[in-house]
Parts: sequence; C-alpha cells; structure tokens
Amino acid sequence: MTQEMNAPIWNGLPGRQWILEAVVRSFARLADPEEYASAPLLLTLRGSPGSGKTAALHALRAALETQPTPCLGYWDARQVGAADLLAQVGEALGQAPAGQRGVLLVDNLDALLWEHGGEPFFEFERRVAHLLVQRNAAVLVAAGRVELPWREYAVRVRHQGHVLAALTAPEVAAATAGWEPPVPDAYARTLGHPWTLERLRESPTLSEEQLARRAAGYFLSGLPPETADMARMAGLTLVFDVALLRELAPTKQGGDSDGYYLEQIRGMRRAGLVNWEVGVGYRFFDSAVRRLLARSLFYESSRRFEEFHVQAWDYYRDVAKGTDFLAYSLPNAVYHRAQMYRALGTPPDESGKRCAGWVQESLPQWKGAPWEAVARVWADGMGERLIQEELIQLLGNKAYREILEMLQRQAAAGEVA
Repeated sequence: MTQEMNAPIWNGLPGRQWILEAVVRSFARLADPEEYASAPLLLTLRGSPGSGKTAALHALRAALETQPTPCLGYWDARQVGAADLLAQVGEALGQAPAGQRGVLLVDNLDALLWEHGGEPFFEFERRVAHLLVQRNAAVLVAAGRVELPWREYAVRVRHQGHVLAALTAPEVAAATAGWEPPVPDAYARTLGHPWTLERLRESPTLSEEQLARRAAGYFLSGLPPETADMARMAGLTLVFDVALLRELAPTKQGGDSDGYYLEQIRGMRRAGLVNWEVGVGYRFFDSAVRRLLARSLFYESSRRFEEFHVQAWDYYRDVAKGTDFLAYSLPNAVYHRAQMYRALGTPPDESGKRCAGWVQESLPQWKGAPWEAVARVWADGMGERLIQEELIQLLGNKAYREILEMLQRQAAAGEVA
C-alpha cells in the first residue's frame, strides 16, 4: 500500500499515529526488568467497516521496517483458513531469531468467531495468544470489527484494546490540507469516516447525498436484503431494542417474531455495525456509520424518514413517562422529535425551541429521576462526540444548552434536598 493511499488515515494524524506508538511502548516495557511481566502483548484494533483497520496494519508493517523490532508476518484471517493460520503463525514464531521479539499482524481475527461456534478463535487463543503470554515471545496486533472475547485470565491481563473511531474535524482538516482542489466541507460531507473520506478524495465533487448512498452500499454489502433494510432503519435511532424495531419494521413472519428480529440484529453485529450495551440497549458501534446510513434513507425518501421518526418519537415519549431509564429515553425522545421537524423542513432554532419546551413541560412528571445521570448523559452525547454534534445541529446550540441547564438545575435541586 502506497504512502499516498495511507495519507488520510495514517501519516501524521493524531487519530492513527498512536498505533505505532502503542507498539513501541509495549516493546519498551518488555525491555524493562521491572515491567516486562505486565507489558501488553496483545493489542487489538476494533473498527467499523471502512474505519482503516487493514490500512493501519499495512502502515504499521511498513513503519516497523525503520524500527529495530521485526515484523514476523501478516495474515488475513478471512483469507487464511483457521488451521493454516495457526500453523503459519506457529512457524513464524519458530523461525524468529533466538532472543529477539517481533510483531505478529493478524487482520480480521474476529472472522474465527463465526466458524463452528467460535471454537477456531478460542483454539487460536490457547495455541497462540496464551503461548505469547507464557514466553513473552512477541507482540500480537490484531484487527477486527467486533470486540474479541478472550477467555483466559492470563491473556486478558496482557490485552490492550483500541478503537479506531471516526476522525475529528481537526483531523479531517489535517488530512485534506494538501488536496487539490481544496474541499472545505470534507468533514460535514464524510463525518470523518475514513472510507468515505477516500471516496471524496477520489471524486471531490461528490455531494453529501452521493457519498451517503455509496457509504450505505459499502456498509451493507454482504448482508441479506432484509437484514440490510433493518440496519438502515436502525440507523435512524441512537439506541434500539426489539420492541422499537417492531414499531419501525413490522414483520410478516409467522411464529416467534422476536426471534426474527434477533436474527437480523445478529447479522448486524456480525457485520460490525451494532453491539449491545448493558442498561442501554443496542446501538451502532460507530456513529459516523449510523449517520451516513440515516442520510442515505433521508435522501431516498424524506417521507419514509419522517414516518420512522414519528413512530420512534411516540415510542420514546412513552418510555420517558417513567424515570428508571430517563437518562437515555429523554435524549432519544428529543432526538426523534427534532428529526421529525427536520424532515418537515423546520429550521433548527424553531425545532430546538419546541423540543426544549417539551422538556420543560415534562419536568413535573419526572419527580425522583436520577437527575445527575440524566444531565451527564445529555452533556456528553450519550458518551459519543458525534451524537453530541448531531444534537447541537438539530436543536441549535442555544436550545441544546437550555436543556442541559434545565437538567443540571434539577440535579442541583436534588442534591440540596
């Protein structure tokens, strides 16, 4: 892979340079007599489709050529069978010079989880990961779309997981600084997603709509049509569960309808699109992917987009009548109401005013709510920068701040009481 092709997601960007730095730090600790026993030996890179996992591994492989640490091999678990992968990695370790540690690079290691109930992955853990821990023989850098479920304690304590998040606006500005012709709105059009940014560099005149449609096709490629359609609808939500999917996409399937929806969710999880969070529900692993999918649906049918958000607003408004999950039901309700106004062409300031008014009117029914948690979750966009950015865009900064101040006042009043 050429330096030119790596530029947007690697060279000099603080969003990716840390990968090489993490490997270098691990070897520095391995060389320290007081720290070698606790130095990370398994570094995993988790990212959504197109987040730059493969490019990062190739760039790391190239960067190691200038380091004293050798690369012992690169494998793609999707291309190499499980048995061959084990054999080839073992052979590479056996051929390493005595007393010299190196780096093993394995892309798409999560592919082993979907074969034979995941047994090939756990065999890899036993025969490779555990061996590395026992011998401090090498550092394994593995990439995948889902979190790897290491079972053995000895492996888990030497594991260090990293997420390849979408690039921030400053990182996109740095990546596009040398582009000719300049593209001043690259972040707005791509949301910092590396694959989409590459498409924009190839064709700088692509509109937001064209980029969203191409991104949706890429993210959903390989999924069955019904799963792909469900994923696009789920992309309209910040958080979802089976009950919400029933509202958005009633199925004509007979029998166990919950089983049908769970099967679609499993397909989305396998594709690296969504994951489950205890106490929250299902949500997209990468909000840039979610927002690009939602955009594609908006441009395809603004009416369908509006109808979905009306249904989701009704759903979360009902959920928000209780206080147990208000920290998440409130931002979801506001989000869907604001999106409903957006589809109708309502200006953000007016939409924000109406949403803030609903929150103000609803405060009396939320007596005893966990206000500190509610205010914190609203303030940090449910823990995601891109969600916070989107709420501000939908509501306007003034209304977003007004809602935050309301919630903070409720939290302060609760502490006084």
